[in-house]
Amino acid sequence: MLSRRVLIIEDDADAAGVLEAYLRRENYDVAVIVDGLAGLDMAQRWKPDLILLDVMLPGLNGT
Repeated sequence: MLSRRVLIIEDDADAAGVLEAYLRRENYDVAVIVDGLAGLDMAQRWKPDLILLDVMLPGLNGT
């Protein structure tokens, strides 16, 4: 079976937790990062299939 990797970059613990729980229940391999710079690094190293990204993050944001 192919790996289905999802990287969640979200500093709101409640939102990240809901997304993570749902995706894990659906058998996705999930990583949660709370900082923009750490998220960028993780995306380059882990090579996820999908990134769910909050645009207002500590360290680096989308504005």
